[in-house]
Amino acid sequence: MKVFPLLVFVLGLVFTVFGTGFAHEGNDVDVLQLLLGLLQTVMAAAVLGWIPMPTRSAPEAENEDLRNKH
Repeated sequence: MKVFPLLVFVLGLVFTVFGTGFAHEGNDVDVLQLLLGLLQTVMAAAVLGWIPMPTRSAPEAENEDLRNKH
């Protein structure tokens, strides 16, 4: 099990909640903390595989040419 990325995901959610000012008495929005929490959450979700990443694969013809040259 990937425990560390899951922990990073949860902490990103916590930072996002704190950035909105939900847990503070003054209820002021901390934009930097909010953005960093969202970035951390998205990156952890990508590492966990919850967000599919685009892949670039070479066409089969190019791979065949490279194999035949050697």
